[in-house]
Amino acid sequence: MRATSVLKATQRTPLIKFIGGKHHFETIDNSIVAAHPDSHGLLPGSPDAIKVSSLPKPKPVIPQVKKQVSILKPNDKPYDFIAVSQLPKRFQNPVFYDAEMDVINAGGAY
Repeated sequence: MRATSVLKATQRTPLIKFIGGKHHFETIDNSIVAAHPDSHGLLPGSPDAIKVSSLPKPKPVIPQVKKQVSILKPNDKPYDFIAVSQLPKRFQNPVFYDAEMDVINAGGAY
């Protein structure tokens, strides 16, 4: 390191102004205490505490099987294709007007 950079580093004061004093951290108490005010003084692992293994097991969840309604007719194959004109209006191609086609062909926006 050059001597000038060492001098600049020692004389430099930060431009950030820190507000307030140092933060004081409280010591953490690691002793076993009651888990919640509603626990009535019970401590974890005490003989009065109920163990989870003594609780009844929950009933298994059986998913309800829904009958799938097929939109295919009995004579349709799974990969039959239909014409665009047979689709509902919202899935059909939009109608292009003559003025709109002229603007598109001219290269501009409609």
